[in-house]
Amino acid sequence: MTAVIFDAFGTLLKIQGGRHPYRRLLKIGVDQGRRPAPDDAHVLMTEPLESLAAAAKRLGISVSQRELDDLEQMLAEEVSGIEAYPDGIEAVLLLQDRGVRVAVCSNLASPYRQAITKHYPALDAYVFSCDAGHIKPSNEIYIATCAALDVSPEMTHMIRDSARCDSEGPREIGIKGCLLDRSGHAGQYSDLLSFAQDLLREKP
Repeated sequence: MTAVIFDAFGTLLKIQGGRHPYRRLLKIGVDQGRRPAPDDAHVLMTEPLESLAAAAKRLGISVSQRELDDLEQMLAEEVSGIEAYPDGIEAVLLLQDRGVRVAVCSNLASPYRQAITKHYPALDAYVFSCDAGHIKPSNEIYIATCAALDVSPEMTHMIRDSARCDSEGPREIGIKGCLLDRSGHAGQYSDLLSFAQDLLREKP
């Protein structure tokens, strides 16, 4: 059985005018004299921290209720403003209609999951770093995604706009990695519908 793994942001979805609430939280920590830790981003993306309050507590950053309310509002506005790329919707529908299993695999903090399931509610599998405990380009998260799809890596394709995370990385375990560049300059594909059509032409 053939399967496709998509990344989320930059591939299936776009963030409009990013407000960067987590970056702002870390800046509050810096203002308090907290030195950023090398694994701050890893913590935020690999632990099920369902709110900015939980993230602040985990990182040892003290925030006032007013600051927290502002950050939570910023996060809510950012998540609600996330939109799906039309070619992503078309590509997913086309692939699933032809019997191809489809998953999304994304590095993200927990609150961003709802934007993906809102715009793509009927995928065959969802694997998020905050749930899996691993981030791309680790082999573990790709293996977990193939397991969730119940397909072998050799029968799986993956596409997104990061060569390291979703083109070169998956190849290490046998997934066929493809590169998307919406500007049309550097990638194999400039849109997802072309990718889906090519894959279906090759599908046995």
